[in-house]
Amino acid sequence: MKNKDVKVIDYNDFKNDFGGNKEFKCDYLNKLIENGCNISSVSQLKNMFNNCKQLEGYFGKDVYDFTQRELEMLLKSFYVAKINALQSIKSSLDKYLLNAIAEKRSVFSSSPTLNIKRELLEDLNYKDAEIKRLCTKNELYTELKKVVNDQDKLLLICLWNGLYNSEYQMIRDIKTEDVNFENNTVSTVNGKTGKVITVRFTDYEIMTLKGAIQEEFHIKANKHSQIPDSTYLSSRYVFKVYKRGKGNEDNMRVRLHTLNEKIRRFQKDSGLVFVKATTINESGWVYRLLEEDGYKKKYTQKDVSAYINKYDLKLSYVNFHSNVKVLQKKYADEHEDEDIKDSGNEKQDNNVDLTDEVFLEGNKKLRKHMCRERKAKVIKLAKEKYKNQYGILKCEICDFDFKSMYGYTGEDFIEGHHLKPVSELVEGEQTKIEDIVLVCSNCHSMLHRRKVWLNKENLKLLLEDRI
Repeated sequence: MKNKDVKVIDYNDFKNDFGGNKEFKCDYLNKLIENGCNISSVSQLKNMFNNCKQLEGYFGKDVYDFTQRELEMLLKSFYVAKINALQSIKSSLDKYLLNAIAEKRSVFSSSPTLNIKRELLEDLNYKDAEIKRLCTKNELYTELKKVVNDQDKLLLICLWNGLYNSEYQMIRDIKTEDVNFENNTVSTVNGKTGKVITVRFTDYEIMTLKGAIQEEFHIKANKHSQIPDSTYLSSRYVFKVYKRGKGNEDNMRVRLHTLNEKIRRFQKDSGLVFVKATTINESGWVYRLLEEDGYKKKYTQKDVSAYINKYDLKLSYVNFHSNVKVLQKKYADEHEDEDIKDSGNEKQDNNVDLTDEVFLEGNKKLRKHMCRERKAKVIKLAKEKYKNQYGILKCEICDFDFKSMYGYTGEDFIEGHHLKPVSELVEGEQTKIEDIVLVCSNCHSMLHRRKVWLNKENLKLLLEDRI
């Protein structure tokens, strides 16, 4: 029985979103709709086909002709954090491939995905993505500054501020008259509950919103140029529709797949590849909880339940409690990084003459923060072991010897680098001498240069490439 709530898939509307055999994909989706498939499942399949597009173009064939090795590459490219989610994607691929085989479109007589068992899926998913799928405010807003389009920026800002529900309904319904620029507030209605939701934006967020309302073109950014990709239709809605072919009218509500496309583009172009619409929303709610009750507080299940009930959030108590713990660690690390950040990393305006400039320093400031404890003794023992073995202390990456360069002053000087970041340590975890690498100050800084630390071998390779 056909599902009346799901519209028939028009090939012309989605030919740019799909790769491979586009007409066959549209026919497959329409067949599912005829059989009563719900709108959520159809939307997920559209996203899956969109994610297949790049590799289909690379291999020059539809996904139903992919070998097992090519399918493994495809599954890994989804950047899925949870094994069950990857299992669900594989299941959808199974059905699509079996349909293609039945229709005699595929070169195979049986689906290669049947050989991809759960054990192999566990190797394909990203073990550390559980932490990376959540983001701090600093992580998100640092990446926001790199986004070219205000419409794209605004979507992420709305998600962070809690304007998220099924099918992005609250976001898609925001109209220009719902924005109060005097009070920096945005209002929208939750379609399910009928409740009016009002959110206060920061000055930066409201400035982005103004830019989004005035934006006429979507810019396709790359390394060399900024090319207009699409024209937006004029609209009373804040989120606008792309002008595509005939039949498009002004004041249309933005399509669901357009917003999903913006999220995928952000994942691809930013350093937050594991972040999704749901996790940005959850990260924002955790941030506001920590702002309300404190970053150091030990939150119980009862605290989390009370917070979720207070704001009527449709979130899992258990998952949210786990997210609070993960983000508390990430915020603690950020605060620690701010305390030790070298002022030399700050950029200066080269046009300003600072020759006669004076700066007031030395004022006392009381700072209280939580930090994780490191034991200096393990580094001392690592130094002793290395010196007993080699007779000298030198950098294990670049072989720099402080004594040879600075004489007596540099004797026995070397820094110890922990292979495991402090953010990943659990309380009471033990560190061995083998977990310490002895490095010079330059190499130590470079190991910490990226959010995801370089390891000793990678830094050595970078150094060898430069020499």
